[in-house]
Amino acid sequence: DLKNRIEQTDEDLLKKMSIEEINAQRDRGMPRLRVLDTNGEHDPAQSLINLVFQILLANCLKYIPWAVCPSRRDERRGVKTQTQWKPDAAGAINEVTTQTSPRANISSDLDLQNTLARRGLGMEIGGLMSYEAHEKLQLRLMSALTTPPPPGYARVNINQIKAADEMAFELLAEKTRSGIKSSAGGFVLDAHMDSVLADPRIAMLLVPM
Repeated sequence: DLKNRIEQTDEDLLKKMSIEEINAQRDRGMPRLRVLDTNGEHDPAQSLINLVFQILLANCLKYIPWAVCPSRRDERRGVKTQTQWKPDAAGAINEVTTQTSPRANISSDLDLQNTLARRGLGMEIGGLMSYEAHEKLQLRLMSALTTPPPPGYARVNINQIKAADEMAFELLAEKTRSGIKSSAGGFVLDAHMDSVLADPRIAMLLVPM
């Protein structure tokens, strides 16, 4: 496994799922996810799905920020193409075309909830985690954000939510040092979500101030 990570090339990191693969994964999960607006607000951008896929290929979990989780609809409206000259792994300069996707909007609680739903669906389509496992994290964060605080305390703020979200990914990464690629038993990350959410470090970050 270590050898595979060391020998991973720049080409590996640029691999993307085909449209056929994305659609096949979406269709496989749709019967379970009918409550989502999978053709609109909750449809994850292809850039998000491919980021997830690249994390899977690297076999090492890293944090997926909210900003990189726009909808496919927003992506279609706002993808910008830019041509640049960049060196490859051998040092040769090549012309490379890159695409810049729009950023997710999180100006309200509903925006954040939709963003997290898109990330969860994107993580399932990309092969990293089931939507249901990610939804446990989503529900924990949104509950902390929207629950009225005790008298004399301020409600949990967005910075606390972001810190708890990042901590959850950090704890998941610690528990999956041997790799995150799915096995016959299902998604590797799914098996650790309950213990991560029970970790006191998550609870401490979500305490009303």
